[in-house]
Amino acid sequence: MELPFRQILQTPGQPITAAYFVESGFLSMLIILEDGDGAEVGLVGREGMLGLPLLYGTDRSDLEGIVQCPGMALRIEAEALQAALGWSPSLQRRLLR
Repeated sequence: MELPFRQILQTPGQPITAAYFVESGFLSMLIILEDGDGAEVGLVGREGMLGLPLLYGTDRSDLEGIVQCPGMALRIEAEALQAALGWSPSLQRRLLR
């Protein structure tokens, strides 16, 4: 899928509906402060994924995931990823690397 600049892919406290594997561009992971400002706490590029809490059996995160540099990503629905993790225990180990 295309990743347009500033698209929000993950909202704090809301269910994570999909995981994203970035092929080009990058995503910022932000913690939203009490005054509404955000502080960047991580980046996701070709080496990682957005939706990491899904690997730990939860569907929520305290972080916002937003497109910082446009590009492309592979997207998998959360339910499909969790089913694949159930079929292949080695998949979870590989994704956690």
